[in-house]
Amino acid sequence: MKQVDTVSTWHGSDGSSPSTVLENYNLIYISVNSSSFHEINKLVETIGNTALPVLYPVVLIMMHLSLSECMSFSKTWDELSAIKKLAKEVKERNILVYGLLLNYTKDAEKWNDAVENASVIALSLIKDRNAALTGQMFVV
Repeated sequence: MKQVDTVSTWHGSDGSSPSTVLENYNLIYISVNSSSFHEINKLVETIGNTALPVLYPVVLIMMHLSLSECMSFSKTWDELSAIKKLAKEVKERNILVYGLLLNYTKDAEKWNDAVENASVIALSLIKDRNAALTGQMFVV
């Protein structure tokens, strides 16, 4: 069994869930420039319908890569509020949902630092499995 699975889409073209997703306790869902709240919700539902969270907390980190320099703050805030609400609801089912916002910069050194910081945060969230932090959005 792999330690962490990275997911960029929760379903195949036929609507089926990838079997690897259902075999992992640690998932990182990556989206670029747009929210995938509907897909996140389906992924959480799929995880909740397995025996995984009964045995051990499942960690789902939603990593949002923002490549746009003119991203709408109000739209982002609405999406973050929805994610926080979802995280609070599924925490009772032993699914721990965290958010990680990574803003792209053209400066290679700053970008490398941001990616390294995001990796450290993700590793810490997976290792600690702190239920008190569910629904929080970490900005790097």
